Amino acid sequence: MTPMFYLFRTQNGLWLPDYLRLRHPDFEKAYDLLEVDKLAILGKNGIPPPCIDNTDSTTCKQPLARVKSFLGMIHDNSYHILGNAGQCLGYEFYSASNIITFLQDSVFSYQEFIPDYRLRPVIRVFMKPFILNCPKDCYTSAALPLLIKLCPYMLQRLSGKWQIINSRFQIGIEHDDDNPESQEVLEDQLTRQLTREYIELLAYGLTKKSHSDAQTDDIGMEDTEITKPTPHKEDSLSELGHLCMKTDALFPSMLFCIFNGLSWNDTMVCQRCFSLCWPMVKQLLLDGVMTSEAAVFVFSSVLSGLQLHGQHEGSQANLLNLALQLYEALRPQFIEVKEILIQIPNVSKPAVENFDDKILQSCPQKQLPEKKKKEALKNIVFEIIGKNLGQQFRREVHYKNLPPLFKPRRKNNTSIVESESSGKDIGLCSLFQPNSD
Repeated sequence: MTPMFYLFRTQNGLWLPDYLRLRHPDFEKAYDLLEVDKLAILGKNGIPPPCIDNTDSTTCKQPLARVKSFLGMIHDNSYHILGNAGQCLGYEFYSASNIITFLQDSVFSYQEFIPDYRLRPVIRVFMKPFILNCPKDCYTSAALPLLIKLCPYMLQRLSGKWQIINSRFQIGIEHDDDNPESQEVLEDQLTRQLTREYIELLAYGLTKKSHSDAQTDDIGMEDTEITKPTPHKEDSLSELGHLCMKTDALFPSMLFCIFNGLSWNDTMVCQRCFSLCWPMVKQLLLDGVMTSEAAVFVFSSVLSGLQLHGQHEGSQANLLNLALQLYEALRPQFIEVKEILIQIPNVSKPAVENFDDKILQSCPQKQLPEKKKKEALKNIVFEIIGKNLGQQFRREVHYKNLPPLFKPRRKNNTSIVESESSGKDIGLCSLFQPNSD
């Protein structure tokens, strides 16, 4: 049973459980992020981490440091035990009576009070192994209830955080005195890591990934740079993915989060969301549940991602391919998709009509090749494709052919012989006259 307690409002406007007021003032920061984890998140590998174990060091003798380390280890070890229980106990763990209800009431209770650095182990250490090791017979009874509990909340939480981050990049919001710049950088990195972990969890649940693939992806989770986009040949959902797409309480939150992720200011998140977009839309079309509102949303989300990430060559190519793929699949049923292209600035309606006629051409002999289609779509959406900072404020050339400042003198091409024959004395004969002296 979840304990009943009252809530009270803090200075920053958050509602917290009433029992937190029972803490001693010296231990108010006991639940904060450990310094060693903070340094790891910020990438400051050159700075030696503080001592967190129980040694003879004077640092570890501080009560606050010992309590903070103890609470952090208890939290992480608890989720490690739950995450490994599925792999070690197998079917008996997933089929145990009331186990799902217990997990919902304990792990996912009061999620709004869990900070990002505590929520990340819940997804990475517990939910990923739980989904990967779940038997097929327990998909409906075990995996879906936990995803229904988690996914709608994560959509709400991540959307709010990324709205703040994107606006901070666009208009440059100044930080408050209570929230210094270093804290904003830490919160930004925590949001990015939490988003990548959650999108990876959705990939494990929706697509056909093996356990070895999951381990390979976990090894590369800490990479922050993208060298080259990896093509995803798998465009179908797994058995659990089909069940998720048929669950009305689950698939909208997954769909919104994945397509909204295309326009979040993180290239790695965009790449991971890109691999999940087409399988989900394809399944909705096959099930016949795709609506005109959903079609407009998914196509507009791809164009929004192209506007933000178009400056990267790999992301631009992937998003253009996805946009063309979605247009070819959605346009025959939903004419609203064509109206989105017409609303792009500086795009003429005849150009969109010409492109639309070529896409809808039923005769195979008259259809354009894929390369021509991509070029035609790129010409239409060229105005909204994102550009890097060096290209955004480039001065436009208004006069291509300026008039010359000085007119060149006209050269006389008349030869000397022609001048003499015409009777004009140029002094040539006087050179051969004898000197009178």
